[in-house]
Amino acid sequence: DTDYTQEILAAALHPALSALQGQCSENIGLQSLETFGVLPHAPAISVVVPLYREYGFIRHQMHALAFDPDTPMIDLIDVLDQPDDAEKVSRLLQGLHATYGVPLRLAVMERNGGYAAATNQGADLGRAKHLLLMNSDVVPAGHSWLAPWLTRHMATENIGISGPRLLYADGSLQHAGMFFEDGLMPWWTNDHFYKGLPGDWPPAKRSRAVPAVTGACAMIETDLFNRIG
Repeated sequence: DTDYTQEILAAALHPALSALQGQCSENIGLQSLETFGVLPHAPAISVVVPLYREYGFIRHQMHALAFDPDTPMIDLIDVLDQPDDAEKVSRLLQGLHATYGVPLRLAVMERNGGYAAATNQGADLGRAKHLLLMNSDVVPAGHSWLAPWLTRHMATENIGISGPRLLYADGSLQHAGMFFEDGLMPWWTNDHFYKGLPGDWPPAKRSRAVPAVTGACAMIETDLFNRIG
């Protein structure tokens, strides 16, 4: 057996996997773009939600957005990374829009390309100065959560990307920022601050600088996102 050393990862696996990722991501265009309702004229933030195979959470997310006073500021873009499910997902969103009235767009990829390709496609379609990357299973726990977050994000000097506390269904902490560790494995690993502790754990409720936040729910300026590439 061969240990996966840093040298093997860097010299052998990384180039091969990078080439495969490039093949998966290149030249993936849009198969279709569907609009439900009248989109906001000047949205404050574009919310990009990648979809792949699991669509049950969309109902809960849409229900939460429907009764939130911050929703009119949102440019909502669902990006389907499984074109074979386009008709099913379109019918689902059509019904949810008829029920709740939340305007949105459904972008269907030509083929499956993974989270990064779907997120990039959604960001390209965004019409606002800020992006919120959000998984379909992230459901806001209360109302008026987005406007204060956007205000704080914009007011923070030299900010790159920001993220909120994320809780499991039992109320325990899933995410309150991320950090990286060396020595546990032959490569760097990541972990989440205070994961598994009570959701109201005081240190987790304090806004602070962290090495990283999860892409499951993260805000970034659109120009910065594009400059990073």
